[in-house]
Amino acid sequence: MDHASLWFWVFCLIGRARTWNSHLSTEQLYSFQDLYTDAQYGPDFGYYSTGRILHVDGLNDAGVGGQEWFNSYTTLPMSLSPHFGHALCDRLVAMWAAMGSPKPFVVTEFGGGTGMLARDVLRRARDAHGEFYESMARYIIAERSQAMRSAQTATAGEFVPSKLTVLAADGRRAASLRTSLEAEMGSQGTPGAPVVGILLSNELLDEFDPVRLRLVWRLSRPPSKRRCGECSAYREAYVAHTIDTEALIKLADSDSVEVIRHEGQLAYCGLLSTAAMRRVVLAVAEDLTAEERWQCAPMLVCCFPFVLAMNSALQYHHEVLYQAEVEHRDEHGERDLVKQYRSLLRSTNDTVPLTKDRYRQLRRMAAQQGSEVEKALLFGVDTNNTDLDASNFPGRLRSLEIYLALTPERCRELAPWRRRHAARLAHAARLRDVSAPAFGTGGPGHTAAHLKLVLRPGEAEFVRETAQLLDEGFLVTLDYGADADALLWFAAIRPHYDGIHIMDARAEFLDVCTLVSHLECPGLQDLTTSVDFTEVAMAGAEWGWTQKAYGPIWLLELAFGYGLGHLLERAGGLQSPSLQAWYLTPEQDPWASFKILVQHRGQRGAGWSLGPLAQQWPLSPVPRLLRGPSPCWSRDITKPPLASLVTTATHQKLGDKAWKMYVADAERSWQTDSEAVEDESVADALSQHFLAFLLQENIGPLVDQQGEAQQQAYAAAHLAAMLVDYWHHLQQLQPEGDNLSDWAQLQEQVRSMAANRMLPTLYGERRFDEVFRRLTDSVFALNGSSSWGNSEASPPYVCLAEKAWQG
Repeated sequence: MDHASLWFWVFCLIGRARTWNSHLSTEQLYSFQDLYTDAQYGPDFGYYSTGRILHVDGLNDAGVGGQEWFNSYTTLPMSLSPHFGHALCDRLVAMWAAMGSPKPFVVTEFGGGTGMLARDVLRRARDAHGEFYESMARYIIAERSQAMRSAQTATAGEFVPSKLTVLAADGRRAASLRTSLEAEMGSQGTPGAPVVGILLSNELLDEFDPVRLRLVWRLSRPPSKRRCGECSAYREAYVAHTIDTEALIKLADSDSVEVIRHEGQLAYCGLLSTAAMRRVVLAVAEDLTAEERWQCAPMLVCCFPFVLAMNSALQYHHEVLYQAEVEHRDEHGERDLVKQYRSLLRSTNDTVPLTKDRYRQLRRMAAQQGSEVEKALLFGVDTNNTDLDASNFPGRLRSLEIYLALTPERCRELAPWRRRHAARLAHAARLRDVSAPAFGTGGPGHTAAHLKLVLRPGEAEFVRETAQLLDEGFLVTLDYGADADALLWFAAIRPHYDGIHIMDARAEFLDVCTLVSHLECPGLQDLTTSVDFTEVAMAGAEWGWTQKAYGPIWLLELAFGYGLGHLLERAGGLQSPSLQAWYLTPEQDPWASFKILVQHRGQRGAGWSLGPLAQQWPLSPVPRLLRGPSPCWSRDITKPPLASLVTTATHQKLGDKAWKMYVADAERSWQTDSEAVEDESVADALSQHFLAFLLQENIGPLVDQQGEAQQQAYAAAHLAAMLVDYWHHLQQLQPEGDNLSDWAQLQEQVRSMAANRMLPTLYGERRFDEVFRRLTDSVFALNGSSSWGNSEASPPYVCLAEKAWQG
């Protein structure tokens, strides 16, 4: 078949899909998920898989001299080593004891970082918990990256092979380790016995490759719950790569250039093979000049710029494929789509569209020629760089995002996610739709609206796979993230944010890859996203995992009542900036901060708890976007500052009716251990006030003040939790006393203990005195007055401390 016949065949293929694009050639293009996977772990240019992020000029680990350190790859186990690992180990021991101290059992860590956490946990177990250590058949690190496995083996080498094994495995295929765990259990127990143990992940889930979607609808007609459950309501992010023709000529021979050009054009023409697109192409072609049509012969249009034009039009015009919209002309007799197509035709004239295989090939070829050539390919030649002449390497790669209809495979894959979150997505879409004027969307002629979403299918896969891996035990997840309501709030009030965090860049690319788009430096920068803990909990429940604890990471160190010590006790005081950051974390938004989620399966260990239930944050299976996690949080730190500010302001606007209804809902939820659905009348009223609040002047300073207030509330809650912890501990050491002198003496002992731990220095004398005074006036008082159910009575930490005290 000659080229003309092939192009004719591609064009005339009429798809049956009810979406704007065909799926004929999507496999040849980069979905954002595929690009993320290649950029982080791919063999050609992956950040973690190539090993190029290892540097020998970092600090030397005290336990393993000369260890290579990862460039800025710092997690809590590293920055707080060994204290964090020791605290976690003590919690694992408590879980093991709650299960009846089984022997044997296994501990499996997925994505072990540099191996420091495993080393610190094992050292603590060996030195402080001998029975636990001896009963542990094996500590296994499951790691997908060869570079990381090498680092882990070096870091924790003192335990290899006697107690630690490092295996090649992906957390999303965790069940593949079942045979290994059964073998370890059988080696010290009865062959075929149930697999009992603890599964652990630290900053793993946020590295699962994300799918980026847009939930789309006609402006002022947000989708219903039913609509949010349908595939056609979504479009998925793909990344279109092009290379300047001259740059391609420098990297490939002339014959290859033509083949690459042909492959790229064919891939994008494949997207247009639907009946709807055939009508649009024919309509646009009517307005093109003979020269413009000849430029793309034998096709009527050049497929790549036409796809870009359609993608752009769909962002603003919901009905762009309707016949009336296609035929519409402006006052000058021009079609909008024709104008967009012509503009993009000019801007892409000297470029070649690439399939994902060709992009991988070019990245590999550039990397083989050195970092300067790689940098030139991605960014163009730096005119100040005398080592690389611009005339010898003209042009560069370029990346653009397009949003395509979900493929049938993706539709099936995300069906459980849509079912779990359809109601919540409908609520969020309503907020986004209402707020459109405040964010510059919904302008004249605009009829399309969308909500950007980031999800990680690996979260649900992980809990499903681990359920098949472990028969009895615990699943401990440590990561940055938030609940689904908070994440959707952030998407609604930050419509231009894509949900991708750039953590750092390889050392030789720091100058160009740190403060740029996530599309600029794939493979040269570390990318991550925020974990949706609601999805992890809800998907886990479907596979037999019961949620036991969720909240800020400092819940790990509560309490003396469990025979554990705070990190301050372990460290012997404030010895490092990292330890101060553990308590204050001024750089981290509380709502998206480092958290812990503990899930359990089986009979043994079902009674275990992390601490007072009042300190834990809820993960609601029903949407509660307009309410805080409990009436204690009059200043809600579980949501982004603007979202918290809006909900607080609208509640105040509505008065006591909304608040009292909320308190009743919350109390009923706690009594019945179930979530009350958010009242629709209150939700509607709050939504009506939402836009008015957003449109007021000088909202920026208000948001900044709210963010600072949330930081203070978060720190005060942590401080109050520790003071309650000290009180419980000291009270248990003394005989019961009910007179004021005994009570006053106990208060002074709590203050003295806090002073010895330098809490006034850490939190500031003024803040410490304020928190301590309020607690002694209410929580620690013999006849303290309750603040429960009163939104104005006291700061959140008093209410939380009171509930913890009662619990």
